[in-house]
Amino acid sequence: MELARLIKLYGQTPETIEEKMAEWRLQFPEHPAMAELLDGYFKKLGAQYQQASHIAVMLPEEGRYKKAAAAIRQGLMAAWYNHPAQSRPTLRFYDSSNPENAWPIYIEAIERGADFVIGPLQKSAVDQLIRAGELEVPVLALNQVTVDVTPPENFYQYSLSPEDEARQVAERAWLDGKRHPVVLTPTGSWGSRIKEAFINRWQSLGGQLTDSQVYDARESDFGQPIQALLDIDQSKQRRNRIQQLLGEKVEFEPRRREDIDFIFVAAKPEKARQIRPQLQFHHAINLPIYTTSHAWQGFVDKDKDRDIEGILFPDIPWLLADEGDGSLSLANMKQQMQIGNSLTLRLIAMGIDSYQLLGHLARLQASPNEALDGKTGQLY
Repeated sequence: MELARLIKLYGQTPETIEEKMAEWRLQFPEHPAMAELLDGYFKKLGAQYQQASHIAVMLPEEGRYKKAAAAIRQGLMAAWYNHPAQSRPTLRFYDSSNPENAWPIYIEAIERGADFVIGPLQKSAVDQLIRAGELEVPVLALNQVTVDVTPPENFYQYSLSPEDEARQVAERAWLDGKRHPVVLTPTGSWGSRIKEAFINRWQSLGGQLTDSQVYDARESDFGQPIQALLDIDQSKQRRNRIQQLLGEKVEFEPRRREDIDFIFVAAKPEKARQIRPQLQFHHAINLPIYTTSHAWQGFVDKDKDRDIEGILFPDIPWLLADEGDGSLSLANMKQQMQIGNSLTLRLIAMGIDSYQLLGHLARLQASPNEALDGKTGQLY
């Protein structure tokens, strides 16, 4: 237990670890062999820790990503102020509103002394740097792109990816013993990416998709795709055929299909609150519903949350865990920085983690068994 606790503490600074190691030796002097083992382990980790002296941050100040960038910046600044003042690196921000300027900004940042770069945020800007061939200093991009080239050795991608969550939902449902899903996603690229990620992961686990439908997020009545998904439309068609054969009205209660054991839904909060009651109305009240964190706004609203009660989804620890009065806890930051409830809370946590990740990139890259317990989850 102590070893696990100390390894987890390595998510902080090497100085903090030294303090904890000294404290541990005083508490458990009868275990010198363990202390020696830990000394060797942490010396190895310490050698892999990269202390930043100058960090360049590429974030847009204008355009559609302005609000997201502001939240990430807020988290970055909170983590920077939380860093011991004597070893606090220079933090310099660059406006990357125009994605085409990603490479020139990167060069300028290096010329001004940057030894790490956080950003850019826009996918087209990330794509520009990932195709650079060689990067002089490490880049922690704040988005994910898929390319047909080998990324530079110093290039890392970190994002709160909806595709990652869809894969996690597939894994959770599989571990829960579910085997027969149907999928309901919105039209458009966002819904298509989530659907593809879920299905690919589900099939890699050995599962098969029972059925899928799409809905128009501009509408509020999703009866047609839901009925098609649950085969209720087929049930109604059978009723109509029987009535035609008999020539009279038939008493009828539509029934949903029985060959499914859960529903995977992709939806934003407003649509999730509309979809769940409609699924219940169409006889799916006993079917588990899995979704991504996008269905929940990230803070409790009892009146609105009533309509998504019982839905299962992953979310980041920062919103859910009680961290007490820790300097970077959600409760403390809400009080000190006047952060209100908003959809940007997850991005603030991402800003904290992007700052704290830098020193551990080499360690995490060295072994798939290494991890960092961040505000957004366990990062590896």
